[in-house]
Amino acid sequence: MSLAAAPVLEYAHGSTRRTSSRADWILLLFSLPALVNPFLTFTWHVSPLDAVMEGSPFDSEYLIFILGVTFFIAFPFVLWKAFNCFREPAPLIRKLAWTLAIACLLPALAVSALVWFEIARDNSSRPSFIDLVHDVWPWLCGPVALVGALLISIRMTRFGDAVHAIDATFIAAFLGNTVSCLVIFYDDPGWGYYGTLYIAALWSLHLLFHARLLPQFHFRDPHLR
Repeated sequence: MSLAAAPVLEYAHGSTRRTSSRADWILLLFSLPALVNPFLTFTWHVSPLDAVMEGSPFDSEYLIFILGVTFFIAFPFVLWKAFNCFREPAPLIRKLAWTLAIACLLPALAVSALVWFEIARDNSSRPSFIDLVHDVWPWLCGPVALVGALLISIRMTRFGDAVHAIDATFIAAFLGNTVSCLVIFYDDPGWGYYGTLYIAALWSLHLLFHARLLPQFHFRDPHLR
């Protein structure tokens, strides 16, 4: 009986990989605008590229520099997805991708640390905790998105889905700062703002789908008779 069941289990596993591959191709296609987004005006006639070129991690403009760098995380992530679409990543490639994804978390972690530092420093000067939250809540949206995406990465790792766990880590790095920027700069949006909104929504749906938090869609196998 175990011998008879083996082909069925093998076929089911192959079907899952085929479905995932098609989903990754769709994600790659719709993620290509993310490669243009860092060069478009986000707000106040400033693009992420301008923020990186004009800011510096060593002076008073360090926050603008860090926020600008975040938008360029799209490049290693799209490259990673393109690689996945053409071949199964070898263990060494996965280790390199994990290293790069974790490195990409640094800008978001830096801003999150600065936010909590400011909350701790200014807590004594606020009349109440509610007033403090009212002042800093836009900056808290990014860290919330960061933590949520990292939890999904951990969930996928427990499922044994290393490829999409790496996806989730890249996306966490991207959402960690861009979500806060979307909330803060909504009053003067440029083309880059709307592009960022689109990419953030697309990649969030990708996270939720592969974490099995959204309805699963299965493509019909063309070889099935």
